[in-house]
Amino acid sequence: MYSRLTGTLAEVVPAEPSLRKYLAKYADLFPQQVPEKSRDRYAYLVGRHFYNQTANKKAIEMFKYVSQRSPLYPKARYILAITHVANYDAKPAAEAFKELLRYLLDRKSEGGLEGDQQKLLELARMGLGRVFYSTGSYETSLKYYDAIERNSHRWPQALFESGWAHFQVDQYNEALGNLHS
Repeated sequence: MYSRLTGTLAEVVPAEPSLRKYLAKYADLFPQQVPEKSRDRYAYLVGRHFYNQTANKKAIEMFKYVSQRSPLYPKARYILAITHVANYDAKPAAEAFKELLRYLLDRKSEGGLEGDQQKLLELARMGLGRVFYSTGSYETSLKYYDAIERNSHRWPQALFESGWAHFQVDQYNEALGNLHS
C-alpha cells in the first residue's frame, strides 16, 4: 500500500498538502512498514508535512532518513537545516548546510548542477553566512557570503548582509562599501 501511494500519487501531486497529511498518519510505522524503495520519498513528503505544521522535531527525524542517493536529498537537507535554524540550534543547522554544500559542490565538480541545485547551493551559502553571523563567527560568515557569485541575483543580499559582518570585525571601509553598493 505505501509503495503504491508514495510511488504514484506523490509523483502526480507532489506538493498536495492533503496527500502529505494522509501519509503522515502512518509515520509511526516508518521505516519498518515502508518498502525500502519508497522510504526516501515517504520521509521527504511526511517531513514536509511536519515542517508545515511546525512539528519541527518530527520533521527533523523524517528529513534525516532521506538518503544521498535520492534526488530529494538536497531539498530535504536544506529544509532540515532551516528547521534547525527555526529551533535556534546553530550547530546542527550549520552541519546540515555544510552537508548540503559538500553534496552540491561534488555534483558541480562532476559535471554541473541540475534544476534547483544551483539555487540550493546559493541558499546553503547564505544560510551558513547567517548561521555563523548569528553565533558571532563573523569571519566565517564572511567566507560564505563571499562565495556568492557576483552574477547571482542573491549577490546584492549577500553584499548587504556581509556589510554587517565586516562592521562587526572592524572592517569599516568594506562595511561602508558593501552597504553603499
